[in-house]
Amino acid sequence: QNIRQLLASQKKKEEAKPTVKPWAMEDKEIQLEKWHLTDAPHDVYYIPDWLTPAEASSILEETKADDQFFSLTNRKLKVYGGIPVAYGEGMVPETIPAWMQKVIDQLNKNRPVPGNHVLFNQYEGGRG
Repeated sequence: QNIRQLLASQKKKEEAKPTVKPWAMEDKEIQLEKWHLTDAPHDVYYIPDWLTPAEASSILEETKADDQFFSLTNRKLKVYGGIPVAYGEGMVPETIPAWMQKVIDQLNKNRPVPGNHVLFNQYEGGRG
């Protein structure tokens, strides 16, 4: 499939997808530098328990309701915020679902450079 066909297919699926019950996300203010991983690149942080169990469960429900994955070598990829184009050519922007925008908005409160897309990788058991 070319990118236009994929975008059209994604839009149709998004319109037909059953809606998951609305959920709220707690307002989160954190000191980001506290969670920087010193043995990793500068922009890598690990924030334990950043999501409440209810928030994590809601996010999983939402991602399960959307079955649009790109098949890649050794994994599948789900993308919110844009469709990747050829390496180095960026992404074709797309609207981020409202439920994911809640997560991005909370993350952006604590980042000097705001995020604009989310990638989920799905691996076979024992890989990745």
